[in-house]
Amino acid sequence: MPLATPFLAGPSAIAVAMLFASRQPERLGTWVVALVAAWIFTTTILMLSPLLSRLLGPHALSACERLMGMVLTVIAVQMFLDGVLLLVATMRG
Repeated sequence: MPLATPFLAGPSAIAVAMLFASRQPERLGTWVVALVAAWIFTTTILMLSPLLSRLLGPHALSACERLMGMVLTVIAVQMFLDGVLLLVATMRG
C-alpha cells in the first residue's frame, strides 16, 4: 500500500491535473472535479478494504492479486516494447 499512495494522491496526480488544465484551461473545473472524485472514490475503497477483504475471502483476494500482477506485467512489457520500437525508429533515422 505505501507504494501506491503517492501515485493516487501525490504529486503525479496533481501534475496530471496541471497538465490537463494547461492544455484545456476552459475545462479546469472538470479536471478538478474529476481529481477530487477519484480521491473520494479511492479513499472510500481504502476505508472499506477490511470489509471487502472479509467479503471476498482469501481465495478471491489471491486471484485479484494475481490478476493485478499480470496486468502490471502486461503494461510493463508494452512500455518496454514501445521503448525498443522508438529506439529502433530513431536509430534508422
